[in-house]
Amino acid sequence: MFQALREWWANRRAPARNVFTYRDGRVTRRADPLVLIRRIEADEPNWESLLGTVAHVVPANADHILRAAGEEKRKAATAKLVAVGRSAFGLPPLADDGSGATEAEVIGVVVAFVAFLNRVAEDARPFGRRPVEPASTPAAG
Repeated sequence: MFQALREWWANRRAPARNVFTYRDGRVTRRADPLVLIRRIEADEPNWESLLGTVAHVVPANADHILRAAGEEKRKAATAKLVAVGRSAFGLPPLADDGSGATEAEVIGVVVAFVAFLNRVAEDARPFGRRPVEPASTPAAG
């Protein structure tokens, strides 16, 4: 009797597991984040820079040639990021029956995964995040 209560209490107080959860268009999937990182890095070792390229906005005052080159680079990075996301997360393309994921949904899963990794990293900090205090200036005098 007491053993069952101890197990119940231990399970109730168990820390949350760091398992990434996402939808593949039909069902909710759970995946080990380290396995996902290995899959992503196997397809694209420099995947973080892909995220930066996709998010980069060419300044409005840029030359039209520079804008066109930046837009082409962003389109190529977006296509590569979608391919990496589909492969790593097992997300099939959208089918006529509604199953699968759109390219926007694939990018959304990748971005959610990055946000998940950031939360896990923040939770793992030994002392948490403290606000940065401004440097004190010596008193005049």
